[in-house]
Amino acid sequence: MRNYIFIFISFFINNLSIFAQYNEDDVELFSTSKDDQFFSVVKMDQKEKKIKAKYFSVRNKSGLSSHLRYESWVKNKKIVAYMSAGYVTENINTKANQVGLTIENGELINSNLSEYLGGLAIIQNDEIKVFNLKNPYLELKGKEGSLFKFNLNESLERASFIKWAAVNNISAFQCHLLAQNDSLLIFDNASNEIRNRRFLIGGINDEGLFSNYIINFSKPETLLDATKKAMDLLKKTDNLRVYYVINHDAGSDDVFKVFRPNGDLVTKSGFQGYVPITSAGSLIVFYYE
Repeated sequence: MRNYIFIFISFFINNLSIFAQYNEDDVELFSTSKDDQFFSVVKMDQKEKKIKAKYFSVRNKSGLSSHLRYESWVKNKKIVAYMSAGYVTENINTKANQVGLTIENGELINSNLSEYLGGLAIIQNDEIKVFNLKNPYLELKGKEGSLFKFNLNESLERASFIKWAAVNNISAFQCHLLAQNDSLLIFDNASNEIRNRRFLIGGINDEGLFSNYIINFSKPETLLDATKKAMDLLKKTDNLRVYYVINHDAGSDDVFKVFRPNGDLVTKSGFQGYVPITSAGSLIVFYYE
C-alpha cells in the first residue's frame, strides 16, 4: 500500500506543471523595502516569450465595458496579473471616455492625441512596447516585416497610423511616460502631489534578458521620488537597464490582481488593488501561453 501512495505522490509532484496556470520560472513575486518604503514586485521574464499582454479600453464601439469583454475573453486563459491601464475621463460611469489616442485590436476608440501624455504603449503580437511621443517618428514593423514610420503629431500621418493599426490588429494607448533608456523624463519641477503609485517597467539585465515589472508602492510618493526609487531598486536587484517606466492609476481606478502559478489569487498586501474589476476603466492583462 505504501508503494502505491509513494507512486501517486511522485506522479502528482512531477506533473504539477500540467495543472499550473504558468511556469513559476517565468514569473517572480517578491517584496522588499528601502528606508521607509515597501515595494511589491511582479517580475515577468520574457526569455521564452510566454508572457503575453492584452489591452481592453474602457469600452469598445459597441458600448461593452472592459470588464464584460475581459470576462468573455478570459475563459481558459492563464492569468498572471491585471491592472488599470490608460487614463479615462471618469470612472464607474457609462460616460467615461479614454484619454488620448486609443486603439483596441485595430478598432479606433479615440483619435485625439493628448498633449499631456508623452508616451504611447503599443501591443503588437501580444508584446508591449512603449514609445516617446516627443521623438519625431514611431518606427514599427508590419506583418511582412516591412518597416513603417509615423509622425503622430502630423494629422495625415496619424490617420495613416490608425489605418495601419487596423490592418495589423494593433492595440495602443497613451500613457504617462516617466523614464526611458535609463533617463528620467520628469524633473524637479514635476508635481509635488503625494499619491499611491504603481508602475509598469520594462528593461534588460546584463545577461540580455528582457523582463516586464509591475511595482506597487506601500506608501504614497511624488512621481519623481517614486520613479527614482523604482529605477534604483531594479538597478540593485537585477542590474536593469530601464527601457521605460509608465505610471498606472493606483487611486480612483485602483484595479490590480496577481495570481500564483497554481491559479490562486495573491492576497498578500501590496499585490492587490481596492477597486473591483467590475468597476474598471481600461485594463492591461498579462497572461501565460
